Amino acid sequence: MNGQSRGGDAGEPLAYRVVRGSFWLALGSYFQLAWGFGANLILTRLLRPEDFGTYSLALFWFSLLNLRTKIGVGQAFAQRKETTPVLVGTHLGLDLAAGFGTLFILGAAAPILVWLGYPPDLAWAMLGLGAVGLLEAAGATPIILLDKSLLFQRTALVQGLAFSISYLPAIWVALNGGGYWAIVAQNAVCAALVGLGSWWAVRGDPAAIPGRWRFDPAVARDLLRFGAAVGLATLGAMFLTQFDNFLVGTFVGVAALGFYDRAYRTAQWPSTLLNVVVNRGAFYTYARLRDDPPRLHRTGTMVLWLILMTGIPIALGVVLAAPELISALYGERWLPAAPLLRLLVVYSVCRPLWETAAALFVALGRPGLNTAFTVLQAAVLAAAGLPLTLLWQATGTALGVGLAFGLGLAVTYREVFRLTGVNLWAELWPALLGAAIVGGVGWFGWGLLPQVSPAAQVGLKFGYAFGGFWLIMLGLRPRITAGRFAYVVRLLRGG
Repeated sequence: MNGQSRGGDAGEPLAYRVVRGSFWLALGSYFQLAWGFGANLILTRLLRPEDFGTYSLALFWFSLLNLRTKIGVGQAFAQRKETTPVLVGTHLGLDLAAGFGTLFILGAAAPILVWLGYPPDLAWAMLGLGAVGLLEAAGATPIILLDKSLLFQRTALVQGLAFSISYLPAIWVALNGGGYWAIVAQNAVCAALVGLGSWWAVRGDPAAIPGRWRFDPAVARDLLRFGAAVGLATLGAMFLTQFDNFLVGTFVGVAALGFYDRAYRTAQWPSTLLNVVVNRGAFYTYARLRDDPPRLHRTGTMVLWLILMTGIPIALGVVLAAPELISALYGERWLPAAPLLRLLVVYSVCRPLWETAAALFVALGRPGLNTAFTVLQAAVLAAAGLPLTLLWQATGTALGVGLAFGLGLAVTYREVFRLTGVNLWAELWPALLGAAIVGGVGWFGWGLLPQVSPAAQVGLKFGYAFGGFWLIMLGLRPRITAGRFAYVVRLLRGG
């Protein structure tokens, strides 16, 4: 490729290709969100809490021992400006070697984990994920080749089709009593189809011709040297996002982890939607404004406001409607997840705030700050999570997650304020006050209303959360809130 576009892309402006590709990526993300949501509802009704708990705990151990994420050669390959058959062959060789190495380590770790008291099912699920990781290693190289050529539409199409098809065998396995193997099967089929589809989609690239590949030790050393720092950051992020699964699964049990996992996954949906809507273009906007501090400050403040004005009423709705939401989505046997969902919903607000700050740091050329703050949050979770889990079981773990994200957010936005002047507290305090008023009235007043179906209660409570919160914000800050709403409407109209 050597930085040149191929086929019909020749002569197209780079900006046009990037915007068009971003559109396809966003479309693919929304499709996978919607399809995955529906498919997971079916799987949750078919499988037991123990199945989800076993898979989640196995995923922690697999992620901890996975060599591919530790060496970071994918990011090292992606940042190389010139793509050659030698680079492709070296990356593929390193990735496959790491995949086989991971499978070997998992095989050695499995009997040790059983000896330590973990259930044998955990070991089998972990080995299954190791095989999935090997499939992912075989298909990672063509995905990077497509992305480097800005052929995002091909990536989105391949991943969307693979993701959709992969749930069909998973549901079949679940219907036939396969338990946690249904989730492993979904991952395996998806990885295999993505790999096959990506190699087919990149077949016209000269660097993708197998006969030209060659493994170069010097290139391998360069890739590993660059990827080491990336791997360290990935390890910190993995620890932060999955250590709670280890705590609940190890010290409370896999059934409790199943309830915790469903609560955590449900709490992720709002933040995932916010990240796609708000933060997807934030990095490019911040990068363009890095040399214009006044506009960067205004843009950062506006993004912050949008996240709070959307995320907080979503969180309020989840807190007020948690039992009805769990019952309507998953069935009444999953109701023990409702109290955990109320605690973990803080994640739905904290994560988009953290993601937009992370995009800002990278755009300003300070990516090391993300690693430092991720390590800090992981350290807080490690220090507070274990004693809280031993005291209050899964509830204590959820409190530890909230504490880690809250403290991490405070430290992160202190640095954001220093770099840009964007003040989180100035936007947060009126939002928290409004949330307290709306939440308090709803919590104590909802029982006075007539009972309706769980689905209807979810709709009513979310409608109350959004309407009540926005009205309170208009009352607390009428000029600022009305002006910003009007500005957003003008942008949506293209004015």
